[in-house]
Amino acid sequence: MSKTENSFVSGIKIVFTDRDFLTIFISLFIIGLAVGGFMPYLTVWATNTLHATSF
Repeated sequence: MSKTENSFVSGIKIVFTDRDFLTIFISLFIIGLAVGGFMPYLTVWATNTLHATSF
């Protein structure tokens, strides 16, 4: 196992043992999913509003 692989694996271990980092990562992931899920509705709503105000 080379030095870079070793540091990479230890970095992964740190990520998964560090509770705070994991919590932040999970919450960011959930926020990303929420934004990704609502984005189409937001764009549709925005375009509808723009069309309604332009006419």
